[in-house]
Amino acid sequence: MTSDQVRIVAEDLFSLAAASESQPDDVWLRRASAILRRLLVDDELGRAWRQAGFGGEPLILAPFHEITMAPGARLLYAGSFDSPREGRAPTVLVAAGKEPGNSRLTSTIEALPLSAFMRGACMNVLGTAISRRDLVKYVANKLGGAHFDQARHPTRDAAYLQLDAALSVFMIQDRSSVFFELLTLVRTLVASPDIQRFLGASTVRS
Repeated sequence: MTSDQVRIVAEDLFSLAAASESQPDDVWLRRASAILRRLLVDDELGRAWRQAGFGGEPLILAPFHEITMAPGARLLYAGSFDSPREGRAPTVLVAAGKEPGNSRLTSTIEALPLSAFMRGACMNVLGTAISRRDLVKYVANKLGGAHFDQARHPTRDAAYLQLDAALSVFMIQDRSSVFFELLTLVRTLVASPDIQRFLGASTVRS
């Protein structure tokens, strides 16, 4: 990776950070998913981190969710309500069936290497855990961030089929849970101390 490519990664992170401070709409998030795919799925951020002189992978402070369902209850949706702040990770859980209010979603904040952060689940839809990697790829590859594709394989695309359901059924603060979780991912990423350290070492500004 060249110094110009490191600069472009830094520029993209500055841009994501600046826009995510407000309430960017779903159109902005859809377009941003193409940047996120390049930085996180294609690992341009990891390569830029190492090219800039940092070792290993950047650590991302992210929530780890633990779901406890009441007997007879059925999980419909679980995920973040906002990015981690002051050691807390606000969460939301929707359940049905017997005594759904006794079900619990608890979260702890963990420092995860970037690759583990992307493998980790950010939401659970109808019992299917959705990784951050799948979330970014879904918006970028299926909803028009980089490509628009309505094809779904019944087994290989199980996560995408559940995200299709979440897109129109589960809403958080008048926004589809899919785009809400993507915004939470952006805010979690850019607020992490290692990402701030990477940007602080850069001469680039948005």
